Amino acid sequence: PAKSAGRRTWAATAWLVAGTIAVAVTSYSLSLKVAAERRDMEKLARQNTALESDLKALDAELRFKAEARRNRLLGEWAAGLLGKEGDAVRAYAMTVVTSDFEEPGDDDVYRKLAGDLEGRADEKTIRTKMVELMIEAKKQVIDEAR
Repeated sequence: PAKSAGRRTWAATAWLVAGTIAVAVTSYSLSLKVAAERRDMEKLARQNTALESDLKALDAELRFKAEARRNRLLGEWAAGLLGKEGDAVRAYAMTVVTSDFEEPGDDDVYRKLAGDLEGRADEKTIRTKMVELMIEAKKQVIDEAR
């Protein structure tokens, strides 16, 4: 009987050790999976950050193109009010486009147009046309980007 009890104790100990090893292996395996998933998530987060940066750059580029397009369209509209034709329309439109480089915002473009169109268009007309043509310019730039 004593040998039998010893075998049972040894068998119970063996099962306990095997169970402990199984838990340890499972925990280690789970830990490796979590670490791999964490690396994958970090990689995705870096890619997302890079894409957001690219989108901001693209947005800035599209905004710049839309503003330049709007200013050209404004120049063409104003040239018509000034009675310009042919190459004079294109040349005048370019002066409106370049007027936007004087300072940030739209005030430099407005001042250029207001000065040139004095007596032909009031502030409300010019500012309304600026908004209308910005909408049109954005549509055009987006359509061209597709």
